[in-house]
Amino acid sequence: MIMARINSVDPPNGIIILLEKEFLKINYDSLSNRNITIYLFNGTDYVICQTTSGQFCSIESDNKTVFLNVLSSTFNIQNGEYHISISSNFIKSNNSNDPMVGLYNKWILYTDIY
Repeated sequence: MIMARINSVDPPNGIIILLEKEFLKINYDSLSNRNITIYLFNGTDYVICQTTSGQFCSIESDNKTVFLNVLSSTFNIQNGEYHISISSNFIKSNNSNDPMVGLYNKWILYTDIY
């Protein structure tokens, strides 16, 4: 996540989350208008569950944290494996305003079995 200039994510990578998780938080340098996409991995294929542009995310008062509302239907498979991808140019460097590298197959969440 360092190359993508992401300081932290909530929930953390590899954690088990409750079904119907309502939000994701990403702490970054500067926001752009590219996408965050949540995929369900079914063992062989990736199924898109939700795609959201940076324009539709809210930014917290620190101007570094993105708050993404997650649809109740996104994390809806028990014991599911979900991958979150962040497109290149979703964030920009605060210093130079240059687009930063995206994040692919690095942030993985698992839904609970209950």
